[in-house]
Amino acid sequence: MDLRTEGTFAVADDPDSAEALRRRYEFQKEQGLGVEWLSAGEALEREPFLAPRLAAAVFAPDDYQVDNRRLVEALRVAFERAGGTLREDTPVASVAPDAQRPSVTSEAGERVEAQAVVVAAGVGTRAIEGLEPLPAVRPVKGQMIELQAAPPFTLEHVVRGPDAYLAPKSDGRLLVGATSEERGFDRRVTAGGLFALLEGAREVVPGIDELEVTATWAGLRPAARDNAPLLGPSALPGVVAATGHYRHGVLLAPVTAEEIARFVLTGGETSRWIEPFLPTRFEEASTAP
Repeated sequence: MDLRTEGTFAVADDPDSAEALRRRYEFQKEQGLGVEWLSAGEALEREPFLAPRLAAAVFAPDDYQVDNRRLVEALRVAFERAGGTLREDTPVASVAPDAQRPSVTSEAGERVEAQAVVVAAGVGTRAIEGLEPLPAVRPVKGQMIELQAAPPFTLEHVVRGPDAYLAPKSDGRLLVGATSEERGFDRRVTAGGLFALLEGAREVVPGIDELEVTATWAGLRPAARDNAPLLGPSALPGVVAATGHYRHGVLLAPVTAEEIARFVLTGGETSRWIEPFLPTRFEEASTAP
């Protein structure tokens, strides 16, 4: 899964972004995170490909990154080795909630019953019949660019700037992302989106100018109305939500899996980790005095 542990630089390229970075840094310190405030010169000593005129930088040595595509394949292998049955290319048409034996029915007409149905369909949730009381999940478009690094360019750390981030991979790819656009289900890659990404990336790592563009794409992030995840039991009997992670799907996947598994296997135990993200929180807010 290409796990890399070099850490992350969050950088500011002007006084305003430096002030915002300072506020985030202070909050992270209050939470006990091991982050370091660096001057531009100190940051350049650790990552020479940063822009020389940065206003400030924060280094997070405990930040890790993975290749999300390789991670999904690794999870697939682990799932099947553990005895799981994976049905690929099997779109779900509907869910039938039930406190004892909820079920799903595929578009091909296959019906499967289970102890619980976990809805992790992302932006596809709204296309599944039977889930109408579940809070809506909207698509938030994100465009990305893949560059191919080549010597002497050797960026070693993830770099997060005010308008773009750069994530180097072990095979030489450099991912630049990502826009955040309220465009519905539009998956087009646009000139404006690519320009904004490259402009933001060049401000913090100007050495990308000569790198080859090897791929571009757009994806759709699932987001609830408050941009926080939907985790745990829903108002539908037997239906559990694990969706709405917005920009943090890979980051929150481990704790989501652990907590949803806990809920299903214990017959209803929810921890303090997911209580703030229950799908019923919107109903509770609307009925509050």
